[in-house]
Amino acid sequence: MCRVYNTIGCLNAIQLNLVRYNVDEFHTLNELINFRKNYQFHQQEIIADHTLFMQDEKTALETEISELTTAIPQNKNELEERLRQQLDDYNQEIENLPETKSRIIPTIKDYWLNLIICSKFWYAQLEFQYKIKLFDYQAKKLLSEKNKRFEYLSANFQDAITESCHTDLAAFEKKKGNN
Repeated sequence: MCRVYNTIGCLNAIQLNLVRYNVDEFHTLNELINFRKNYQFHQQEIIADHTLFMQDEKTALETEISELTTAIPQNKNELEERLRQQLDDYNQEIENLPETKSRIIPTIKDYWLNLIICSKFWYAQLEFQYKIKLFDYQAKKLLSEKNKRFEYLSANFQDAITESCHTDLAAFEKKKGNN
């Protein structure tokens, strides 16, 4: 807020000081006095809100981690099964390839179709390994990030609350000014 030493023009001095600090929430002197009286209460309220938020985040992380640890192997197995089914389909197409004919044009056509199917099978085998490794990498990275955040919240709960409410408290402190 501000300190006014002379009583003449004190309301103007207060108003100018509020404008200088970009505090435009107070329209009456009573609002200003109430803010000053309830400053400590509002400050504790901000900290309590952020404490509750951090506790909610911690419990949400705990449930997400447990869900991920059960869902990752299940999703990996589903992905492997789907890719194996795709490989089996291509393998079945290879087995059902027609015999080569004695005429030149149908023979070239059959070889061309055989080449396309074999290249699809070869590509599917490469894609199988790539997708499994990519899924493993992404799942482990996500689980690792959530575990790190959970461990940080567990070990440094007060620091996390302080970091979380820092901007709100700074804005609130700015309203108080240099009182």
